[in-house]
Amino acid sequence: MTRPAVSRSHRTFSSSTRDGRRPVTCLDSLLLSFKTGSWLIIGFALILAAGLPARGDVVKLVGGGELEGEVSERGDRLVVVIREGMEVMLDPEDVLEVVRRPNPRQLIEQRRRLLRPYDVSGLYELSLEALERGLRSEGLGLLERVLEINSNHEEARVLLGYVRVGESWMFRDEAQALAGKVRYRGQWMDVVERDARQSRARERDLQRQCRSLLRRYRRVGSEVTDQLIRKEVADLAPDPLAADLLSTLLASESHWRSRLLAADALRLWTTEGSARALAESALNDESPAVCIASVDSLRHRRNLAAGSRFLAVFLQTRNAERRQRAARALARLRAKSSVEPLISALYARSTKLRTVPVRTQQRGDSDRYSFGLVGQESRQVTDFHFDSLARYTLLAVTGRNFDYAKSDWVAWWEETRGSLDDFMGEQPVDEEAASPQDH
Repeated sequence: MTRPAVSRSHRTFSSSTRDGRRPVTCLDSLLLSFKTGSWLIIGFALILAAGLPARGDVVKLVGGGELEGEVSERGDRLVVVIREGMEVMLDPEDVLEVVRRPNPRQLIEQRRRLLRPYDVSGLYELSLEALERGLRSEGLGLLERVLEINSNHEEARVLLGYVRVGESWMFRDEAQALAGKVRYRGQWMDVVERDARQSRARERDLQRQCRSLLRRYRRVGSEVTDQLIRKEVADLAPDPLAADLLSTLLASESHWRSRLLAADALRLWTTEGSARALAESALNDESPAVCIASVDSLRHRRNLAAGSRFLAVFLQTRNAERRQRAARALARLRAKSSVEPLISALYARSTKLRTVPVRTQQRGDSDRYSFGLVGQESRQVTDFHFDSLARYTLLAVTGRNFDYAKSDWVAWWEETRGSLDDFMGEQPVDEEAASPQDH
């Protein structure tokens, strides 16, 4: 029996159209293997074999189709090695015929012996064929032999991973390193780009970690779990990137317990951005617990800028609810810097345009005040009124109560201001006095 020649046609299944039927495909063989009770691995191997180069013997299957590889016997079964590390075991009843061919390695070795010792072109062509057949070690060995004969063979150099740098050849990795590039996750790049990618990857990992901790805190069911999660968050300090992420989550998380943990954790950082986030949370968060935790973190950090922010809102805003929020924050922060402005705010001065009576001359030289159309005049009038919210806030901050006696407040302040700490008292005063509901 004549052995068939080695060609790419052996990678496909029989293309016979006998009796007008379509050719048997790989999928047909897989389905047939199910119907006949053959192993699923046979059909899977047929799919893989369709994309592999010819490797040796041809095994024709009963279901139609072929496997190519090195065939050997193991007990009463046939073993077909399709590629390195992949083999298929067949029962004899699944095999129609085995067409023996020379081993591909043997063929390459036989052809190499027929070449002249210094036949560069023949060795190069044979190396390409070996690589095409999947014989990597043989193909690379032949390319090395080509370079021993002709060290400037460009095609062989390229296949072996060399690049030309000036007048010399070197491996691609050596050339990249020589150019000042670094390898990161299988790619060569500039140090700047590597650092940027590392930073982005670290930020993504840290963000996932922060989100996970905050969301786990929503479902805390015991004090032990609470403390464990808080310790994990504390382990992120003093990383400024973690502070930025927690600041963002403080403003964006939907669940109040997540925001509460973020506000409480930010006391461990001293970044300016996190201080701004805490101040905005104290003024705007809908949860009173989160507002209190934000102010407590600012007090723990001894952040004087937060007091200035709360004072600006308290003294300038016309929104009653927002002004009360600022008063609560000032009462809990208890910064010394807020005392003098609050004393000044005890009496609110306002200048506005309103209608006032004017003196008109009547018969008999008698003076009268007219409130009608005759003699009416509009002009700016300065009014003063007591600011009860400022009084209660001042009481909560200082722990003193001089009511609206501004002279007493000023005298006390001048006497004691030099001996007071920037943040008054060890514990914040109960803010009930700072947020009266009837004022």
